[in-house]
Amino acid sequence: MREREVILAENQALRRILKSAAHALRSYEFGNGSPDLARKVAAEAELALAMANQREGAVATEVVEGRS
Repeated sequence: MREREVILAENQALRRILKSAAHALRSYEFGNGSPDLARKVAAEAELALAMANQREGAVATEVVEGRS
């Protein structure tokens, strides 16, 4: 994939993960105590953080190497 397509795909994944997290938190607000939902959302949030950290590391490398 080209860089723009990768960024768009990552953005779409992050939006989906954040939407899931928001829905789970609203569910808890109204009394749902689902450990399965908590595990799923936590795993997705960890994936989102890993994606962001990987992107940040790539950008930092480009800056250090003078490619940006």
